[in-house]
Amino acid sequence: MNPNQIAASTACAPNHTLDDAVALLTRTGFPGIELLAFEGARHSQGDLPGRWLHDAPAVDLTALREKLSAFSFVTSHAPFIEVRLFAFNPGIRAETRRQLEGCIVGTSALGGTATVLHANTKPFYSLEETWTEMVTTFRELADVGASHGVRVCVETMYPPTVEQFARLVHEVAHPHFGACLDVGHVAWTVPNELRGTADGVRLYNDNLETLCRLLGPKLFHTHLHDVRQRDWRDHRLCGTGCLDYPRLMGTLTEIGYNGPLTLELEEPEVEGALRRGRVYLRELVGEPGLPPAD
Repeated sequence: MNPNQIAASTACAPNHTLDDAVALLTRTGFPGIELLAFEGARHSQGDLPGRWLHDAPAVDLTALREKLSAFSFVTSHAPFIEVRLFAFNPGIRAETRRQLEGCIVGTSALGGTATVLHANTKPFYSLEETWTEMVTTFRELADVGASHGVRVCVETMYPPTVEQFARLVHEVAHPHFGACLDVGHVAWTVPNELRGTADGVRLYNDNLETLCRLLGPKLFHTHLHDVRQRDWRDHRLCGTGCLDYPRLMGTLTEIGYNGPLTLELEEPEVEGALRRGRVYLRELVGEPGLPPAD
């Protein structure tokens, strides 16, 4: 791995306009950017900068592509709040599908290489009952991705266990479909009674390594942050929590991972956290001692 894989999500820059967030990530020296492909959302630190891609006019996408041209690579995070890809209500299901397919097409128009999306539980249905539908749907979305040169990456969250998640990714068996490892979401594979404990931390880091190895070449993307041990809170600055980053980076290197290393932070001191996170990742992938970006 190398520092040219490092990126940051616009989610790291709450209470910024999208233009200001893009300028901030440029100024702080990130080679890549992940664009939130939705608007109006917020997290604990404030409103999040993004842009709806599925309904964006071509002229707007052209203008946005120019604004992102300073980055070596662009990815997107598809809508995942208030949408349900798997639902028994056909209207909800169809609208979600429309937005996700439009996001893939919009990402391509920006020169993007990948979009991240989520699976979800289907209300009142078991995972087994939904399994075939999930595999078929993701293959169809990957077909859209292949037609537009965009990889489709399902993010760790659901299916809930390491083994189930890896099985889904492999069973889709499409060259344009793979996984996005959100490291903080893997913390939720630890049973409630172990969260915040030393045993829980060990299991968490073991599960991270196991998942990486199970996914192997189907690991296309990462979202990097940390988990605070005392309250099991994710999206903390890398290197400040209980995630064993040297071990994780060693595992990623061993499996030949060459995709984005994308920061996804939720910190109050936005620019400082971005700068420190970038330097920390850069040192882990082999360039220690480099000065921070101006």
